[in-house]
Amino acid sequence: MKTTLIIVALLVIGVGGYALTKKDAVTVPVDETPTEDERVRGPEDKSISVGSPTEISGLTVTVNKVTDSRCPTGVQCVWAGEATASVTLVQGEDTSTIDMKLVELHGVPVEFSGYRISLLAVLPYPKEGVALTQDDYMLTFRVMSAIESGENI
Repeated sequence: MKTTLIIVALLVIGVGGYALTKKDAVTVPVDETPTEDERVRGPEDKSISVGSPTEISGLTVTVNKVTDSRCPTGVQCVWAGEATASVTLVQGEDTSTIDMKLVELHGVPVEFSGYRISLLAVLPYPKEGVALTQDDYMLTFRVMSAIESGENI
C-alpha cells in the first residue's frame, strides 16, 4: 500500500511538472492592432541581448548590463542567487533606467509609462568553471499594456 501511494504521488508530481512546462511553453497570441494611444493590446514576449535596443509592443527596451550571482550548475550553494539586469526603458519622451531582478523563475513586474514589464528569463544559466561575458546573455521580457493587465497606473 505504501509503495502504491508513493508511485501515485510521483505520477501526480510528474504530470503536474509536465503540465507546467507545457503551459509555460505556449506562445501568447498578440493582437497587433494598436489601440487609440498606439499601444499593442496583448502581451508580447521577446528575447534580447545586452546593448541592443529592441522595441517590444511600442516600448524600447535596452539591457545595459547583467549581474549574475545564480548558483552555477555543478556547485552546491547556500543561496540560489539571482540575476539582475540594468534596463533602460523608453516610450516617447519618457525614459527610465531601472534594475530588474530575476529571482527563481520570474521577476517582479515593473510599471513604466502605462506598460507592465516582466523579466522572464536570463540565459545561459551559469555552469561551474565557465566564465560568461555580457555578450553571452540573452534576456526574455514580457511587455503589456498596464490597462490590459487590469492595473491602473
